[in-house]
Order: sequence, then structure tokens, then C-alpha cells
Amino acid sequence: MKYYYLLFFAALKFGLCASVAGGISYEDSIAAVLQNHLDPNDNSSGVAWFNATNYPLDHFGFEESGEYGIYTYTSLNYLTEVANLATYAASKGFYGDVVLLFYKFIYAGDKDNTAFNSSSDMVLDIGERLRNNKRDSSDLLDVLMNSSSCDEVKRVFELAADAPPLRIEKRASSITCDKRHQANKSDCYSLLHAIDADHSWKSGGPRHIQYRGCFVSWSKDATFQVRHLYNAGVSCYNVCATGNKVSCKARGVELNGHMVGQCLSDRAKGC
Repeated sequence: MKYYYLLFFAALKFGLCASVAGGISYEDSIAAVLQNHLDPNDNSSGVAWFNATNYPLDHFGFEESGEYGIYTYTSLNYLTEVANLATYAASKGFYGDVVLLFYKFIYAGDKDNTAFNSSSDMVLDIGERLRNNKRDSSDLLDVLMNSSSCDEVKRVFELAADAPPLRIEKRASSITCDKRHQANKSDCYSLLHAIDADHSWKSGGPRHIQYRGCFVSWSKDATFQVRHLYNAGVSCYNVCATGNKVSCKARGVELNGHMVGQCLSDRAKGC
């Protein structure tokens, strides 16, 4: 049996950070996450928070320098362990790793969207971050490369530096369809049905709800029943679904008197 399978079972049983403390190296633990050896979908639900302390890259505009939350119907254990591993990475000065783990977090570990290739949404997202950085992009790239724990992490940033820019396609005045950040349509169908049946009240953060590879997000805090996200979500789904994928933003969505933008996509970060 290959070593990473041993790691896989140990990490599932004890948690990645507990496994690190128990003797499995940090390098092997992060490899299990980055190489998608851990299944993120174990039907655990609740709120997971990403909050890497002692993280000095906030001047580059990274959201992960603060607290970032996701309510999940399917992946609480995975998201919690990724967040814990990022806290450990930050304590060791592996800030490039923290950035990569943040993207694993906001994509809930989806294998396709976080694959290590030049066309995955994670790599394209990081490339956009490099291009839009207020400082010189090569400066940010150097910081990330020099604070990465291994060559595999560095390789992702190299791919991102060469990634193409984002493109958006508009279909309707209140709905914008996107060829990027397209979630699995079946996952979104399940998410929308779960939301429609959810009569619980939501107030404040987190402003992201996840079911496997699909997310509903909204632009600002509001107080409302979760099921109120359903109508705009279905409109997005009906207008923008192409093949087995869907990604869109609905503007002017009313949530119990609050006007917000609402997204249906493959990540918990914008649309």
C-alpha cells in the first residue's frame, strides 16, 4: 500500500493537524490536501472558518488575512481541517501554503476546480490576483514562492503567473452568466433543493452556503430565511446553465428587505 493511502486513513480518523502532531509530517499532510487524496464530501454540515493568524500578507489584499466562513451541507470536516492546517502553516511562515490552502477552502476541495493545471479555476484565480495586485505582480510572486514549503506549491504559483485573464458573458440585465467558476449543475440542483427546504434564519456571516462543488453567496450581511435564496438561485440556474455547468450573478435580489447581489458558482468568493 502506498504511503499516501496510509496518510489518507490516518488523516480521516484523527484529523490532519492531529496527524501532524502525532508524527505524520507537515509535508505529507499538505500533500494529501493539494493532491486531492482526501475526499471533501462526507456529508458533515455546519460552519467552518478560515482564520490564519500571524499572517503578514494583508497589504496584498488577501481576504484570508481575516476570518472567512462557509456554511456547508456536505464538507465541514474537510473544511475545518484545511483551515487548521493553514493556521499551522502560518505559524511556520509558509505563507504561500496559506494562500493555496485558502483557495482549497473556498473551492471546498473540488478536484477539478483545484487541479494543478493551467486551466483550473483555482490557478486562474491566483493568476488574476497576481495581475490585479496594487504592487508589482512579480514582487507578489516572489513573496509567495519564497514562503512556500515545497516545489509543488511553487509550481502552482508559476502556473498562475502565466494564466489567461477572466472573461465574462452577459445574458440579461439582472443576471450575468460567467464561463468561469462554473459549478457542477447536479451539485447546484441539490444545493438549491436543500436551500428551498431550509427554513432556518440567517443573520451576518458567513455569506456562503456550499453543497459539494456548488456555492450560493451573497454580497452583504442580511437577516432572512435561507429559503429566500432559492428564487434568485433558480433564475441563475435556468438562465445560465450550459451542459453540465452553471455560473452566474443575480443583481437586485431582495432578502427580507435587504438588496444584495447573489451568486451561484463553484467557489465561496465572489462569483
